[in-house]
Amino acid sequence: MFSFHKMAIKATTGGALALAIMAAPPVLTTYVDVGASAEAATWPEKKSKYKKEKEKKRFTPPSQSFGRKIDQLIKAEEAKDWKKYGEVLAGMRSRYDKYAPGEKVSFLWREIAYEFAQESIKSEQDPNYESDYSKIVGFYEKLLTFHTEMRESAIRQILSALAQMHMASSDFRTALKYYHEWLGMGQEIRPAEKFQIGQAHFFLKEYDLSLEWVEEAIADVKAKGELPKESWYRTQKGIYYEKKNPKKVAEILEILVTHFPKKRYWQELAVIFQQDLEKPVDSMVLLDTLFMQDQLTKAQFLKALAYGYNSNSAPYQMAKVYQYGLQKGYLEENPKHLKDLFFTLSQAGERKEGIKVLERYIKLDPNDVDMMNALSGEYTSVGSYQKAVDTARKAQKLKDQGRQPGLSHMREGEALFYLKSYAKAAKAFERASKHDKMKKNAQSWAAYVKSRIRELEATRKMEKDLKEELAKGVG
Repeated sequence: MFSFHKMAIKATTGGALALAIMAAPPVLTTYVDVGASAEAATWPEKKSKYKKEKEKKRFTPPSQSFGRKIDQLIKAEEAKDWKKYGEVLAGMRSRYDKYAPGEKVSFLWREIAYEFAQESIKSEQDPNYESDYSKIVGFYEKLLTFHTEMRESAIRQILSALAQMHMASSDFRTALKYYHEWLGMGQEIRPAEKFQIGQAHFFLKEYDLSLEWVEEAIADVKAKGELPKESWYRTQKGIYYEKKNPKKVAEILEILVTHFPKKRYWQELAVIFQQDLEKPVDSMVLLDTLFMQDQLTKAQFLKALAYGYNSNSAPYQMAKVYQYGLQKGYLEENPKHLKDLFFTLSQAGERKEGIKVLERYIKLDPNDVDMMNALSGEYTSVGSYQKAVDTARKAQKLKDQGRQPGLSHMREGEALFYLKSYAKAAKAFERASKHDKMKKNAQSWAAYVKSRIRELEATRKMEKDLKEELAKGVG
């Protein structure tokens, strides 16, 4: 199955269709794994087997009956009556073996024109139709068996068309074979063909050969004062990537972001700076530029920027990146992302914002006792003591008590202390002290609370005694 550029069949009709392929660029698939490459193709300096010592000046004219059939085909083509064209062609097909070599050449060109027309019609009727040019390839290859009957210009057209068609069908080795023959005809090679040859080698994983052709194509275009195509730089970048040369990849990406400033190139360059060239500051500058332009949309790059801020002691900026990503939907609102955002807000001193994030977290994971305890502690830090108590008590009911068993009792005791419920606070700290990790701190809190209770009792007793004395004095 061949899938070729549809412009080639929409641009023209009839006999010209067979030549349109020469002007239409091939559709080349993006980087694909074509498996292990065969032995690297070489480019020997030899003439093509189709190269003639001397061009014929005269060709044998067709018979009158053959000429009349060709006239019928031309008229049907001009009228765009492809049904009639096909009928005449079918009749000629039955007499193919009786034709002279020159007539067979003319007939095969007509077959090619008809097949192009059919592909054009199918494509126009169904935009999703996948063109099949296998028949046309067969006709072109059959034409080459009569190369002595054709002028070199026609042979060059056939060889180039076959090379491009095999490129489009991902048969890169065969494409290179036809480019071999095409170059052997003494054809002047343009930058576009150099690039296609280089790309064929790239898909065959022959990176050294590929680089030579692609860079020569780029140099030729630049020598004219023109800008090479974006796809050429992309292929060059891909070659250096496969050759594990991140410095050159970065150089090409810098060209791409200058002349084709797409988000993907900025992101790729940021990754290269961060991971391969150890330039984290440059990476952050690029990612921050995209962030400021609202173009940082992928989670991996948002997190890379956020972690970059964090490693540079800028938790507030890290939190802003996370909040932006979650708000826009670029970051999934999952426990991992919410936990990262909470700790960052906490480091930045944004406790109220941190509490909102923790509350969202608990809704997603209500059995995480560690984060439940953290929420209770945050409530206490902002003066929401009753919420702190309620949250701590919810945490105590969970089966798994997490990394710090007893911490929920500590959190309850702290909040109760600030609510001045000293007796209840003391009992909470006593429960916490039964856990080894909490014992020392809980006992200290319990002792402090008890001393506070004693102070209050002593104060109350003094106040009572004073009132009694005053009452006696008045009497």
